Amino acid sequence: MDNPRDPVSVARKTPEIAKRISQARSGPMNPTSDQPSAQLDEKVTQIPLEGQCGFAGCSSSTLVVFTYQTKGANTATSSVMALVVCPPIMRQGCAAVLAEVKPQGSLEQAR
Repeated sequence: MDNPRDPVSVARKTPEIAKRISQARSGPMNPTSDQPSAQLDEKVTQIPLEGQCGFAGCSSSTLVVFTYQTKGANTATSSVMALVVCPPIMRQGCAAVLAEVKPQGSLEQAR
């Protein structure tokens, strides 16, 4: 039985994120297939960002990262990130949106 609060399941069921996952799986090596390539490794990482429990239940925000990497000597990596937010009371259910990394500043500042 699916857990309605499982961040990975919520992200996979969100149409926009499912579309990006399908694109990442097919990648440049197999652009016409919706099935994952046998030469592709999937890694799913969950990063809890915040959460709080109280009288009404627990809320949470989780960053879910789906990483796809080709096998072999010249590997290629593709990632899809989703922000999954679950309210303490599940009347509305959890929601997921695409997440992206945006640089803050320039590379010269990071040195």
